[in-house]
Order: sequence, then structure tokens, then C-alpha cells
Amino acid sequence: MIRMAFSGAADEVLAGDLFPEGSLFRVEIDYEVPEIAVDQSPTEVGYGTIISESRLVIDDTIFSIADIGVVGNLDLNPDGNDWLFLFLASDPLGAGTVSPFLYHDLSLNFRLPETSVDDPGRLPSSLDQWDFNAGTLEMSFL
Repeated sequence: MIRMAFSGAADEVLAGDLFPEGSLFRVEIDYEVPEIAVDQSPTEVGYGTIISESRLVIDDTIFSIADIGVVGNLDLNPDGNDWLFLFLASDPLGAGTVSPFLYHDLSLNFRLPETSVDDPGRLPSSLDQWDFNAGTLEMSFL
């Protein structure tokens, strides 16, 4: 099993006051490898849903994350080729039940350089073939 773990404080709250700015958070995502790619094109790769025992903790409130969808998209921009790799945790706050999180998910976005792939002509078929340490992380609620 692999655990991806992140922690910090909320920089900005766009709506609601359930968790104010400065709230401490921790995300722990557990998954097994390999997860085989199920959808692939020259600029996108998608993996099957990962069933997980993952957690989102804000202050002392714990939310479970039962499954995660993963997709990578090649971002062709003038500054160079980057992969935007998304871990989308479905309904960690229970869609429609905890204001202001009324829609669906927590998004962990990795912006990865082209060098995160061993062979740029062939997308990795398994999550464990990506170098996530090479990227930068942005976390947001959708």
C-alpha cells in the first residue's frame, strides 16, 4: 500500500464559515499499486476507481474518502509540456449534506514536468510509474 499524506492550513475560504481560514487540515490517501490505466490517448490517461480507506481531517473533524478517481492530462502551453494529474476524492464531505461543500469533491492537483514520465512517447500504465515527487501540489474543494 502507498500513502500520500499532506497537511497545512487553509489559505483561503471562498464560501461559508464551517472551517475558517487558518483551519488545520490533513489528507491521507491510501492506495494499492499497480492501478492499471483504463482509458488512454496521446494526451490523457485515466485509471480505474481506487477503493480507499482515505481520510480528510479538518481541525478535529474526520471525513472518510471511500473512493478516488485518477486522471492525467497533458497541458500543452507556451511555457512547455506539463502533466496535470488529478486525484479526485468523491464526496469526502457528503454531497449536499455539509454546507458549503454542496457538490462533490476534494481535488489534489499535481503539476508534473514532462520528465515525470520515463518515455514521453508512451504513457505509464500504472500509477507507480509516475514520479509525483517531481511535481507541485495544489489542493482544492470543488
